[in-house]
Amino acid sequence: MEKIISAKTQVVAGVNYVLAIRIKEGDKTQICTVKVWSQPWLNKLEMTQHTCTQVTKRAVGLLGGVTAVDVNSAEIQEVANFSVTEINGLQGEQNSLVKVVNARKQIVSGINYILTLSLQNGDKTQMCEVRVWYQSWTNTKKVTEHKCTAVSKRGLFLGGVEPANLTAPVQQAVSFVEDTLNGKMNNMFRMVTEKVDHVTQQVVAGMKYSFDLHLVTSSCMNNGDSTGKGITDCPASNSMPQRMTCTVSVWYQAWSDPKYQLVSDSCGQLA
Repeated sequence: MEKIISAKTQVVAGVNYVLAIRIKEGDKTQICTVKVWSQPWLNKLEMTQHTCTQVTKRAVGLLGGVTAVDVNSAEIQEVANFSVTEINGLQGEQNSLVKVVNARKQIVSGINYILTLSLQNGDKTQMCEVRVWYQSWTNTKKVTEHKCTAVSKRGLFLGGVEPANLTAPVQQAVSFVEDTLNGKMNNMFRMVTEKVDHVTQQVVAGMKYSFDLHLVTSSCMNNGDSTGKGITDCPASNSMPQRMTCTVSVWYQAWSDPKYQLVSDSCGQLA
C-alpha cells in the first residue's frame, strides 16, 4: 500500500471502516475502495467489499483532481441518463438527452461525475451542468448539483471549423489550459507557452477553440504562486529547458461558471 486517501467509520454491531487507498505494484497503480468490518471483542476483522480501478501514470498524484472522460463510454451514458431522470423529476419536465457535450470525473471517496448535457423538451433546449456522486460499495448515486440554462436555436447552431486569430478569448483559453495542464503534471517547474499555432474555432453552443501549445520549462516553481503566469512572468529556464507540444480543445461558454472547460488534450513527451 502506498497511501490511505480517505477513511470513514460506521458503528454496526462493530465498526465498518470504508477506506480509499492507493496501491502500487511496479509501474502499475490502483485506487481501491475497501470496506472492512471489525468486531474487536471477538478479535474479528473481515474485508466485506472492495473495488479497484487502475490509474494512469498521468493521474497518479492527482487524486481529487478532475480528469476528462470519453463522453461516449457506457459509464458516462449511464450517468447521463440517470441525471436526466433526476432533472426531470426536479423540473417536472420530460426532457430527453440530446448528447453528452463534456464529461469529467473526480475521485473523492467514490466518484464525482461532472457532465455538461444538452437536453431537449419539444422545441425547448437546455444546457445543463450536472454533478453526480457515486459510491459503488454503498450503491449510492445522486445528483448533488445541477444548473440548466435555456439555449436559443441560434445558439445551438453548429458552425464549421474555421481558422482563428489570437483574440482575447483565445489568449484567455491558452492561460486556462496552461494552468490546467500544469495542475495535472508532477513537474517541479511550471511549463509556459512559447508559441501557439493551428488555432481554429467552431460554434458549438458557445465556442470551441482548438490549438497547439508549444510549452517550455520555466524558471518558476509549479505551485499555486505561479498560477496564471505566462512566459513573461516565468521566462524559460536557462538550464537545459525541456519542451513539449500539446494539442488541445477548449469549450467556452460566456454564461457558464467556469466559462472555460478543457474538452481534450494530447501532449507529446518532454524533450
